[in-house]
Amino acid sequence: GLSNARLEAMAESIGLDMTAFNNCFDANKYQNDIQADLDLGDQMGVSGTPSVFVNGVRAGQPGYIPTYQEIAAAVEAALTAAQ
Repeated sequence: GLSNARLEAMAESIGLDMTAFNNCFDANKYQNDIQADLDLGDQMGVSGTPSVFVNGVRAGQPGYIPTYQEIAAAVEAALTAAQ
């Protein structure tokens, strides 16, 4: 669903400087940063988005969006561990 033509159309529709966008896009300027993020996600067991981690610990269950309560519990656990 995110073909190059669609990404370019979205960039244009929100008023980006298309010369700057195309130069960046065509040069794959952020390819290494994106790959590093994907690699880290693989290492941490991310199987989709959104995934929420608090100090490297997943909040909620893989494959599900964590609830507020699950995120709050993860934050509280991290705060307790830090004391």
